[in-house]
Amino acid sequence: MARTAKEPIRIRLKKLANGCQSIYLDIYLNGKRKYEFLKLYIHPQTDKETILANKEAMRMAEAIKAKKELELLGGNHGAAMAPFVAPEGEECDPSKIIDARKRAQRIKREPVTLRNKKLMDGRVSLYLDIYYSGKRKYEFLRLYLLPELSDFDKRKNAETLAKAEAIRQKRAAEVAAEIESSKPADVTDNTPSKPANPNYKCVLSSRLLRTGVRSFYLYIHYGENGEKTCWETLGLYVTPGMTEEQARKIREKARGIKRLRDEELANGTFVAKKDVEVELAEETDRYKEYIERQRQEAEIAAESKELKRNARTKEPVRIRFKQLANGNRSIYLAINVNGHRSYDYLKLYLVPETDPASKAQNKMTMEAVYAIKAQRIIEITNSAAGINRDPRLKLRLTDWLEIYRDRQLGLGKSSVPHKVAACLNTLRGYMPEITLGEINKDFFNGYMRYLLTDYRTYKDTKPAKGTVGNYIRCITTALNVAVEEGILPHNPGDFFNHSQLRDDTPKREFLTVDEVKKLIDTPCRRPEIKNAFLFACFCGLRVSDIRGLKWKNVVTDGEQVRVEIVQFKTKRPLYLPLNRQARRWMPQRGNAADEDSVFPTIPKWMDALEKWVKEAGISKHVTFHVSRHTFATLALTMGADLYTTSKLLGHTNVTTTQIYAKVINSKKEEAVSLLDGAFE
Repeated sequence: MARTAKEPIRIRLKKLANGCQSIYLDIYLNGKRKYEFLKLYIHPQTDKETILANKEAMRMAEAIKAKKELELLGGNHGAAMAPFVAPEGEECDPSKIIDARKRAQRIKREPVTLRNKKLMDGRVSLYLDIYYSGKRKYEFLRLYLLPELSDFDKRKNAETLAKAEAIRQKRAAEVAAEIESSKPADVTDNTPSKPANPNYKCVLSSRLLRTGVRSFYLYIHYGENGEKTCWETLGLYVTPGMTEEQARKIREKARGIKRLRDEELANGTFVAKKDVEVELAEETDRYKEYIERQRQEAEIAAESKELKRNARTKEPVRIRFKQLANGNRSIYLAINVNGHRSYDYLKLYLVPETDPASKAQNKMTMEAVYAIKAQRIIEITNSAAGINRDPRLKLRLTDWLEIYRDRQLGLGKSSVPHKVAACLNTLRGYMPEITLGEINKDFFNGYMRYLLTDYRTYKDTKPAKGTVGNYIRCITTALNVAVEEGILPHNPGDFFNHSQLRDDTPKREFLTVDEVKKLIDTPCRRPEIKNAFLFACFCGLRVSDIRGLKWKNVVTDGEQVRVEIVQFKTKRPLYLPLNRQARRWMPQRGNAADEDSVFPTIPKWMDALEKWVKEAGISKHVTFHVSRHTFATLALTMGADLYTTSKLLGHTNVTTTQIYAKVINSKKEEAVSLLDGAFE
């Protein structure tokens, strides 16, 4: 395959998934390049027959190359066709040459192949590549190979591969059985008929209409000598949306009609219905009739009646329908009040009216829907007229938030009072007298603008977008309770667009390696805070988990020490191995019992932490949670993959861990950009 500088055509090989190599021509002429695949293959086996076939494949490729050069250049620029050369010690048996040529032009293709795809989190997803009858589809197995960090991972991956291979073999058997038993819809069925006169002939065929639908018909030769022909459309169609089982049943029905015509031809009772010109002219009309018949069968009378009624009347509440995949219609209400639209899904459904029972069922369903619709209209009318209004609607929002806070505290949710207190502090400067009945979408939009422009925190700074979103979510959650108790008909906060408060690049404050070293070298007036913070920097535990960490959660297995806890935030188990640096900052156990805390004296307020950070010469705003961010960024910086880091942090979703990966990438870009300033 060596090529000179002036050679316009050369032979190349492309490696295929099954180990074979496909031979093709790389043609470069007049500044343009194109490729021509020869459908010749080099097989990887080393037996004598394969060696013979591979030599014959290369000889045929050289011959095609020489011929192509003659066609393109008009002269003999290629090598002459090389004579066939048999393996050493063998004679040129003509039958072997023929077999070798056949094998060189044929490649064995497995209809079902197991393939894999690498994911962003480090795992490898396994799927099946299924290709037969000219069609390809993929089946994702939802099986994943994990990064092999331990012997357990290797065993797990081996089990996963064995399971995937078992599924592949099962699918291969199913595909082989389907290829054997059935034919594709676009293949003409030329099953030989057995008429008494051999001139009679009946062929089942199909054609693709412009709509993408395949129509089946019979092409029949009849008459004394088979001189007459006619077409018979069967009124059977395979649409693109049909399943394989539905298409198979239609093909079987078409073959049954063909067998019936064969018998009529054999018995001499066949009578032609139409000639070819008339039948082809009416093909489209027949298809329109078929579509109309299908539409009428699927039509639901109750739905059609209601849609016509909606077109004639204007009401604040309208009945709508949504087509489901199983043929049913989901019923919901579209409510439009004062320019605000909302939807009420009733979890009621209409079924296809195929018999009197289904029609009666749909009638009862619509009666229930009309009753609900009437109730909604009465509620809207009474609300607009001030009739039957709940007196609790006159409650101020600030008073309702205090009620909500006390209830949540009674349920054991200790974090809610702090959030509600912060929210109340902002509301007292915005609209402290607004009542529950006066809250709408405009209130939330105005509240957001106030927080982003006019409001100042106790540090005289503007709140972040994430903080504003937390305040709005606190109010929305409290209003959900009002909806559950029947005070409000719906939650006005549901109409607020939270996407305008999302930051494109969420900030995660963290410490660098040098800053951690500064903290290690700087004494702290509260040593227990220093030990706990640095312990978290090297293991990534939250402060809530460190406060709840007991000596029974610290497991020693030989030289390895790990923490086994149920996380306070997510309530999920976490198995975290501890490195030497993390163990260095753990206090000595001594005579402590299993139920004793590892860090017993961590205070709630971290004033000592802030002073310690400033004394170390670090100007960043450092809270205890920064230690967790530090662990994540250090792990990724040192080369840990995203999936492993996610598991060490105990994240339920790897998307959360990707935020730290973005931080690392931005730091890399900043480091590279420093080179620009050095040479400007």
